[in-house]
Amino acid sequence: MEIPTKVLEEKETIQIPVGNLLINVKLVKPDDLKNYVMNFLQHYFIILNLKDAVKEGDVFRINNCLKMMIPSSIITPHFPSIWSSV
Repeated sequence: MEIPTKVLEEKETIQIPVGNLLINVKLVKPDDLKNYVMNFLQHYFIILNLKDAVKEGDVFRINNCLKMMIPSSIITPHFPSIWSSV
C-alpha cells in the first residue's frame, strides 16, 4: 500500500484499517544526529566485543565481529563469493 506524502503532510497522522486494527501512520523527518550516535555506538560495541573476544581467545566471536565490520557496500550481488567465504 502506498500513501502519497502530500496526504501525510496535510494531516499529522492518518489511520489505516488493517483487519480489526487501526494503524496510525505519520511522516517522520530523518534525524541525522540520532543516526550518527546510533552508528557510533554500534561500532563502539562491536570493537568492545572484538577486544573481549581476542582477550578470551574465542575464534568464533572474533570471526563474527570481523564480519560485522565489513562495510555493507562491498556485500553486493556482484561479490556473492566474498560473503560465503568469510
